[in-house]
Amino acid sequence: MASNAPLEETIATVLSRAGGGLLESLSSSHEEAQASLEAAGPALEAEYDRIMSEAGKEADKVKRHLTGAADLEARNAQLRLVEGAIERVFEEASSRIRAAPRDGAYSRLISGLVAEAAEALGTTEIVVSTSAPDREAVASAVAGIAGAEVAAEPIECLGGIRAVTRDGSTSFDNTLDARVERLKPLIRKEVAARFGLGG
Repeated sequence: MASNAPLEETIATVLSRAGGGLLESLSSSHEEAQASLEAAGPALEAEYDRIMSEAGKEADKVKRHLTGAADLEARNAQLRLVEGAIERVFEEASSRIRAAPRDGAYSRLISGLVAEAAEALGTTEIVVSTSAPDREAVASAVAGIAGAEVAAEPIECLGGIRAVTRDGSTSFDNTLDARVERLKPLIRKEVAARFGLGG
């Protein structure tokens, strides 16, 4: 067993030297890593700050986008509600016009519409069309205008007249339907403005 002692001593010496070198190498590597870490600290902090700044900007952008989309959707919903209410009002007005009595006041309205059409067309040589219920009132109004006549066939409308020059080159729609349609954009604009939805 004595022969093993020198071998063990040699192994112990080699291990001691290798261990010391290894410890010295590890210590040196640790110090280098510590120095590298300390040197990289400001750069890492700057990179961290940059990443956080970019993330904040992106979050603000997403927030603005979501807020803008929500605002737009809310405005569109308000516009749909206002438009629905306006359409119901026009439907109610149309029903009332249909049910209105065809009396003296209405005959005066028809006379005014015929005169307005003749003036707009620049001639009294016109053919005037109207609905079946208004035919009598229109015939009375046209009777006083030289060159004007009532069309043979009635037209579909709430009331009023549609006039065309005898040569058919120009027409003027003065039906109550057309007059209501011409008013719709103005009424919509005014209602939208009152509700702060103009744009």
